[in-house]
Amino acid sequence: MDPATAVNILVLVGAAILPYLWLQYRNKRATSSSRSVLQVLYSGPSNAATREVEVDIVAVHGLGANVDWSWTWTDGASHVHWLKDPNMLPAVVPNARIMVYNYESRWHANAPKTRLSLCGKDLVESLCWYRKDTTNRPIVFIGHSLGGNVIQHGLLNANADPELKHLVDRTVGLVFLGCPFKGSKMKGIAQLIARIMHIAGSHIGIVGALGYGDRTLRDKLNEFGKLLQRIRIPVVCFFELKDTDFGRRLGMPHLIKGMVVEEDSACIDLCDHFPLSTDHLRLNKYSGPNDPSFDKVSENIKKILHLDQETAFDRLLPHTVEGASFDSHAEEEISYCLQGTRKELLHEISKWAVDARAKPVFWLNGMAGTGKSTISRTVAQSFSKNGHLGGSFFFKKGMADRSGTSKFFTTIAAQLVYKSPSLAYYIQSAIDADPAITQKTISQQFEKLILEPLLKMTLNTQAPATLVIIVDALDECEREKDIELIIKLFSRAKELPSSCLKIFITSRPELPIRLGFKKNQGTYQDLVLHEIRQGLIDRDLTIFLEHEMTEIKKDYNLGNEDQQLPVEWPSKSDIETLVKRASPLFIFAATICRLLKEWNYSDPQEQLREILAYKSRNKQSKLEATYMPVLERQLIRLDESDKEKVLEEFRVVVGSIVILENPLSTHALSQLLDEDEKMISNRLLHLHSVLHVPSPPGSPVRLFHLSFRNFLVDPERHKDQFWVDEKESHKWLATNCLRVMNKSLRTDICEVQAPGTPRSSIDPQRISKYLQPEVQYACQFWSYHLQQAEMKVSDGDEVCDFLTCHFLHWLEALSLMGRVSESLQAIKALRACAHSDATKTLDFLNDANRFVLAMTSIIQQAPLQVYASALAFTPRRSTIRTVFEKDMSSWISIVSGVQDSWGQCVQTLEGHSDFVSSVAFSPDSQLVASASHDRTVRLWSAATGQELQTLEGHSDFVSSVAFSPDSQLVASASVDRTVRLWSAATGQELQTLEGHSGFINSVAFSPDSQLVASASVDRTVRLWSAATGQELQTLEGHSGFINSVAFSPDSQLVASASDDGTVRLWSAATGQCLQTVETGIIPSTLSFDSRGFYLYMDSGAISLQGPLDPIRATESITTRSSKSFSSQILADNGQDRRSGYGISKDRCWITLHGKNLFWLTADSRPVSSAVSGSTVVIGCVSGKVIILRFCEDKPALWSSI
Repeated sequence: MDPATAVNILVLVGAAILPYLWLQYRNKRATSSSRSVLQVLYSGPSNAATREVEVDIVAVHGLGANVDWSWTWTDGASHVHWLKDPNMLPAVVPNARIMVYNYESRWHANAPKTRLSLCGKDLVESLCWYRKDTTNRPIVFIGHSLGGNVIQHGLLNANADPELKHLVDRTVGLVFLGCPFKGSKMKGIAQLIARIMHIAGSHIGIVGALGYGDRTLRDKLNEFGKLLQRIRIPVVCFFELKDTDFGRRLGMPHLIKGMVVEEDSACIDLCDHFPLSTDHLRLNKYSGPNDPSFDKVSENIKKILHLDQETAFDRLLPHTVEGASFDSHAEEEISYCLQGTRKELLHEISKWAVDARAKPVFWLNGMAGTGKSTISRTVAQSFSKNGHLGGSFFFKKGMADRSGTSKFFTTIAAQLVYKSPSLAYYIQSAIDADPAITQKTISQQFEKLILEPLLKMTLNTQAPATLVIIVDALDECEREKDIELIIKLFSRAKELPSSCLKIFITSRPELPIRLGFKKNQGTYQDLVLHEIRQGLIDRDLTIFLEHEMTEIKKDYNLGNEDQQLPVEWPSKSDIETLVKRASPLFIFAATICRLLKEWNYSDPQEQLREILAYKSRNKQSKLEATYMPVLERQLIRLDESDKEKVLEEFRVVVGSIVILENPLSTHALSQLLDEDEKMISNRLLHLHSVLHVPSPPGSPVRLFHLSFRNFLVDPERHKDQFWVDEKESHKWLATNCLRVMNKSLRTDICEVQAPGTPRSSIDPQRISKYLQPEVQYACQFWSYHLQQAEMKVSDGDEVCDFLTCHFLHWLEALSLMGRVSESLQAIKALRACAHSDATKTLDFLNDANRFVLAMTSIIQQAPLQVYASALAFTPRRSTIRTVFEKDMSSWISIVSGVQDSWGQCVQTLEGHSDFVSSVAFSPDSQLVASASHDRTVRLWSAATGQELQTLEGHSDFVSSVAFSPDSQLVASASVDRTVRLWSAATGQELQTLEGHSGFINSVAFSPDSQLVASASVDRTVRLWSAATGQELQTLEGHSGFINSVAFSPDSQLVASASDDGTVRLWSAATGQCLQTVETGIIPSTLSFDSRGFYLYMDSGAISLQGPLDPIRATESITTRSSKSFSSQILADNGQDRRSGYGISKDRCWITLHGKNLFWLTADSRPVSSAVSGSTVVIGCVSGKVIILRFCEDKPALWSSI
């Protein structure tokens, strides 16, 4: 039935409807005004020891609904409230607190005279008060019908109120169920009912505002859309597929029937939307866990809550170390503590972890082979089972990323993200605020990815569970400075409340580690493993050996029916002898047991007899007693010539394996060493007790324990026949790395063809196919082995030849591997190896360093750009350009705009995500500060270009930045109407200066460091105390916006420049205006000369050498010579940029047919551009004009370059 007919019928049956609605109002359908505005239906997990509330879910009901029955499915005597039923939403999101907003939504009887804006305002104000102790906890809103509009108004209201804005920032998702964002076509029927019910106190206002296409609704939706674009959160809109039969409820089916909220009105542009096969009144009512509608809605709520977790994990994943966690495949060779062993120690560690008064760090140290890694793995497994494990990292020397720290904290952060969805929210926020955080110093990574997120989470959780991070074998971290820094950073766990973070560290008691802990007294407790009471060590060794020997005997007897080990094997005296020899080294016991499992040599009984009979030449060396029986069995029954051959093969194969920086498979090793794979396998045949040799042979060969390597390369054993000369092994590996790279590297090695192809879009399997493991190893470690071998590089030698032939190929390969930045360290190592008279090589390496610094950004993004934009933008006279110009892509030539030499620009600092509005050098020239529209100030090292601090706190664009004269403070001015003072050393915010009523354009320190001046569009300059933040003076007089402010060198004068065309000079002491200068222009910048004689503007200067009398413009402004070049604005010919050549939306690329073709360096990106055929002209912000000409006969661009 159409709405018009329905209206006529309503008039006739109004008398019947009115009593019905009145009864409905009088009975259970009424909303209770005595109930709390916010009512918690589910308060979160009951087991707070391991789980805590991580998110608030707030549900808002619709028009004329009741806070209870609105969410309840009713079928006879059965009632299902999906928000609190333990089998429904609480089961889907157990770590959530679920609440409903109880507001007056009646309109047909005894209705309050309310509006959407008032309901929305009340929602956010009530929520702000209710969450006063958990302000940072994430929020998900669920709105049904009008409830969605209430949420919309509430968030817009909060966004405009500084005291409520945090609610917008903490909102992580929105779920809308049939919400009339553009109104409803059934408005007329609702208005008629409201008029009929006028006698009962109906209110037509809130209904009248819901007309379909209402302009106010559309304006509000447009405003809301802009807010959603800014906060970028997931929004899911559900819409009904069935008409709602209101007549059925009156006993007159089909009388009033229609679609309450059409799909077009219920869905917000660019947001996910899904249909539900139900009517409007059942969009928010579900019969049970298997209800299809509930399944859809709950799945999307779950997806929203895990979105930060998935996003953060995906963004951290490329910066994690594979195989570093306790339960990784790479750690399978490390066993767990046998049941009954290490009981007292494990109990002490468990007690420490849950003791709120205990120190945050537990350091377990002990000599090599005492079982530290086994204990670490056991502790990690235990904490994983009880929910306390936050993350683990097992350092391992000889396994590249596992022996360094560049990915240490990012790996732990990724594990924390996986562990805790609420922590994931804060870690994801840190990544959003600084997308380059994974490339920053480990101090910054710890601060932003671990410490601050944990602090924010604990402040918003009443009883946070303790998270334990396990760090094993810290002594195997390569750099001693990094070891000390890690200890220092972890000691900061004491800053966190509630002992929410504990760190368990194991290591040998090496000097750097001892010093690191000594410098952080009071933050750790320690235990020396090899000083544990001898009786306990012997007991544990006995249990271990008896268990392993029993398993060996059982397995051997099962496989050898004809020859059985006796029941009494091994004897009690045998066990006692082994324990005496092993104590306190568990590695001795483990190696012996692995040796006894090698039945292909002889039966376990005979082998044990030989082991017990072995007499160590050095009675003090337990490692010799551990490893020499294994090594010597390789030579048994061989004559002297065969022995020498085996020993030579041993030095080549095993000597390489123990020196490798990353383990390789036997096949990759054979390719790297240019040796027969069968020979390598034969040489490893009797070494399975000390080396993990996988079967099948495709996986890497690994050391069981680092002590085996240390034993082989020990210089004190140089006369031993199994001694490995470490330096010679490095030389052998360096030579073979060069051979492999010379043979394998070439242009476009992966045959991706398209020059603009991003590395992220290349299939990893394709990279692995074309860059075999031995090639990847050679590219990554050749310079390391060269340096460790102490080889010298000379002009014309094999290293020089490789560089001049394959340098760009090497960078391409590193890009494909995701390791371009490592080339800088390699170049540094090569420079250290070069002879002082190798001038040609040194010139090449110095230029290569500049090339990589300038072009890393694009090379790591798109590998083939190393031959295109990277080489094209390299200065014409640079060594790299000269050597490799023949390799530059033939389809591009730059007519103008490329420098002849590198010039003074060493590096471009990139990190801001928006327009950089202001930069400043610190007076000591050590730092550079940059202010941006991305609401941050960043501090950089002027020497290295490394980002040191990100200063966050402003809520809007940062317009100006300045250093104090002593370089200790940074002042920043913002569109948010505040000036903030920061510590340059720590990045801590010290003061917030508030008082301006408009945007602040400029800020300056007085040379005596006493004052801060700020200039604003509110037409005032304000002077503040730099020490206290107190406002001292308000300088009023300008009639236009003030653009700039500056102090005279003696700090006595303040100058201000305004849109009113004047410059004013003020007394800093009294605030009196001393002089007004009519400039005849609109000055935007001001600065005094060093003597205070002149005041410089954009174009001209004011002489201050005479008395401060009124000066006319013609007398006051003296012309300054200027060589500045104004950027030419070049007209666009209107060509469709996706057809032919064009500029990408981010202005970083020249495109062809919409595909990235040619990357533009940061200082070459266009303010304006024009295209004519295959020629592109770019006007840069620097004033530079660049002309690029592409060959018209190369549309087959996607062929190999």
